[in-house]
Amino acid sequence: MAALLAAVLAPAGCGDDDGAPESATTQADSTRPAEPSAAGGRRRSALERRCDQAAARDAARALARAGFERPRLTPHASGSANLSSCRLSGPGAEVEITHDSAPAARRRYFIRITELSQFSATNRRLAPRPVSGVGPARLEGAGANWVPAQRRLLSINGGTLQAVHLYARGVANRDLRAAAITLAREFERLQ
Repeated sequence: MAALLAAVLAPAGCGDDDGAPESATTQADSTRPAEPSAAGGRRRSALERRCDQAAARDAARALARAGFERPRLTPHASGSANLSSCRLSGPGAEVEITHDSAPAARRRYFIRITELSQFSATNRRLAPRPVSGVGPARLEGAGANWVPAQRRLLSINGGTLQAVHLYARGVANRDLRAAAITLAREFERLQ
């Protein structure tokens, strides 16, 4: 029985698709700074450029529809060549959107969903819940998942893994999920 269980679960583990470990180059690529632009500074990603007061207003509207009163959010962008982040924070609320376009992002998405499914045997709130309308339509809900315990929506579109993480004091998980879906749809256009 143990051998059968090991045979079933082994392919879903954390290794590379071909079983070989990731090279140091692949691991380093996800945090490598972007190449400098012609002006001498680092080129900002589409997500970093979109992380502004308009993004803060969009996130505030999504949180307000979810039941959070008068959110006032301030944008903070950061990033590297393959990983960018837009954090929108204010009193009692925080939204963080990340785009990971490093090599093998798609594989990392499916590994993360598989691992969360495995860990949910002891905590049902870790079980990923498929979400329709986010990610590629051909994946029919497999391209996006809400993780209630983390208040996080994970999605894959092309070669970019998008994560939308939300916190709003006093807002129910189902309402945060609705806000995350709204924001994921808006920000996945940047990929």
